Formats: sequence, C-alpha cells, structure tokens
Amino acid sequence: MFKEAIHIYLTQTEQGAYRKAAAFYHRWQTTETQAAANLLQDIEVSLSCLNLLLKEPQHRSKLKTVNKLDSFFRQLINNIGTFENIESSD
Repeated sequence: MFKEAIHIYLTQTEQGAYRKAAAFYHRWQTTETQAAANLLQDIEVSLSCLNLLLKEPQHRSKLKTVNKLDSFFRQLINNIGTFENIESSD
C-alpha cells in the first residue's frame, strides 16, 4: 500500500499521477476506506507541487511537500496500531 501511494508522487506526468491516484483509490476503497478517501481529498492541491517540479525540475531537491502523504501514513499507522509483545499479537 505504501509503495503504491508513493508512486503517485513519483510519476513523470500530472495525468499519470491522477491515473495512479484513481487506481489506488479503487484498489483500497473497500478494505482501507478512510485511508483511500484521505489520499484523494484535495488531491489537486497535493499534486500542485508535482506540477511545479515537472516544469522546474531543478527545484526538486529544495521543495518538499509531503503533508498529505504524511497525514495518510499517520492515519494508516494509527488504524493498524502495533503489538507490544508476542502475546498481544495473539
């Protein structure tokens, strides 16, 4: 799931990013409903950085916008949780 989300933002075209975002949503909407919806919420704003980087690639190392992706991963981890020990996983 993480790799799919990351690949949305590594796409070389804006249309490709939207296609990958839609595919991501359709793949995960039934099992990870809230996480999939959160990724698509305001996707235009999230991908505006990608659009800038496609036009001005020299700024890639200086410009970082991962707020939507960070939020997505935080929610996913919160939903999954962790096990404190072997017994708690049972």
